[in-house]
This record gives sequence, C-alpha cells and structure tokens, in this order.
Amino acid sequence: SGEETEITQKDVFFIPGRNRKRITGKLKTMLKEHRFPEGLVASSPEIAFLILDFLHENNIRVPEDIFLAVIGEDQDPCILKPSLSRLALPGNNLGQIAARELLKQMKDIDYRQRNIVLPVKFIIKNSTLRP
Repeated sequence: SGEETEITQKDVFFIPGRNRKRITGKLKTMLKEHRFPEGLVASSPEIAFLILDFLHENNIRVPEDIFLAVIGEDQDPCILKPSLSRLALPGNNLGQIAARELLKQMKDIDYRQRNIVLPVKFIIKNSTLRP
C-alpha cells in the first residue's frame, strides 16, 4: 500500500554524576533552549531528588510533562514522591558474586577472568506514566 507511517523519536536522557551544579546547569540549559526530552533517567535516588526539585521549581510536572526514572537496587532505596519507575540492579547479588570470584582468584593460580551477566528489572510505576 502507498500509506506512510510517521515515526517520531522520543528522547530520554540519562543524568549521571553527583555534581549538583553540573546537573542543575544541564537542566537549566535544556529548559532555556526548550530542549527538554520526553524523559530523564537519574543515576541515583539523590539525583532523582535534585531533578524533582528542579522540575517542581520550574513548574514542570512528573509525569504529566516529563517521564522520570531512577536507577537503584532491588529494594526501593528511598521513598520518592511520585514513586518513580526504576531500573532495579541486583545489588546484593553483585556483591556476593564478586566476593566468590575474589576467593576463587586467591585460591587458584590459573584463575581466568570471566564476564558475569546478571538480569536487571525495569519496574514501571503507573505514577510516572503520562495519562
């Protein structure tokens, strides 16, 4: 058929780091240049708090105006309002596996380094989805 489908790209930016001034500066630049994405992903709950404060101060609503998610461990690292979608990392499992691998390396002179892949969960909260 001759029908064409319009494809739109929705941007989601990852906000790393712990430097409050740099993060706030990046957010101010996005706001000033009218380049706010569909969503932001914070690298920690602390960064999510910083982003939520900035958005609130600038009358930008989560989730009505922007999607915000946070990277965290299996358990909710803290209580955020609204309860954010989260990329849950298996924090406890990582520590246990690392300790086992270190013990193996200390005991075995012929130890060969290997890659271990653990699944992560993306937990979508209805409170962060646009209505």
